[in-house]
Amino acid sequence: MNDQTPLPTHELWAASLLRIKPLDIYTGSEPSHRHNFFLILVLREVVGHHQIDFQEYPLSKNRIYFIGVGQVHALQAASLEGWLIAFDPAFLDTQELGADPFSAATLFNNWQRQPYIDLTPDNAPAFEALLLLLVQEYEREDACPQLMRNYLRAFLLNAERISNTQGGVSIPSLAQTYTQRLQELIEQHYTRQQPVAFYADQLGLSSKRLNDYTRRTLGKSVTQLLHHRLLVESKRLLLYSTLTVKEIAYSIGFEDPAYFSRFFKKQTTQYPERFRQEGTKSTAQ
Repeated sequence: MNDQTPLPTHELWAASLLRIKPLDIYTGSEPSHRHNFFLILVLREVVGHHQIDFQEYPLSKNRIYFIGVGQVHALQAASLEGWLIAFDPAFLDTQELGADPFSAATLFNNWQRQPYIDLTPDNAPAFEALLLLLVQEYEREDACPQLMRNYLRAFLLNAERISNTQGGVSIPSLAQTYTQRLQELIEQHYTRQQPVAFYADQLGLSSKRLNDYTRRTLGKSVTQLLHHRLLVESKRLLLYSTLTVKEIAYSIGFEDPAYFSRFFKKQTTQYPERFRQEGTKSTAQ
């Protein structure tokens, strides 16, 4: 019998699709939780740590974090100054964004990339200008939703470009485009346990070509990406749901719970039950 407390899900305030507020010398900590909206944290002065999907990152000055819908994160900050931008997926036309070379939808599917970008003297002025325009429009009594969408869209597209290049790696544009589309397909279908050929067919590519693109952009095969996504969701459910291991296995597409346990152990060196026990102990401390 699993007596864990379900993970809280934060919802966007009231009925709004967009919320912007300053983070003024915030101190304290937030326990692990998830959102039903996209979250951007623009950090200027900060001391603390940020845990996102079981990875811990230092909260650094002049860093912008991007938290996707459903991601689990927790914040521990001795001090925190900057801006919080929260918006419902419906606020932006993601299909329109998907036609651009830099997809905002992919920016928030950051389970295969670092979930932040760092501002530098070269790129900071553009972000500061766009943020100022967005905040000023948001605070007007006659705020124009279309203007705010455009400012936010420009902010995200700039962030996507920097996210793709900040590590000093030049990603071929065609490989990048197909990898982004693959990530979106994985988000839609990963619980159905589809083979690599299914994703290649959806993209009009051979499995060999698709694997070549993902290795060039992310350094991993399609199978490794699929396994990683299944593993992240498995960990979320093991630590933050009341589902049994058998129920978790079925919920993410495993027909045999014993096979799920072997899969999980191969990926983590622990069986699901042990991972849950140790994770529950650490979160209770």
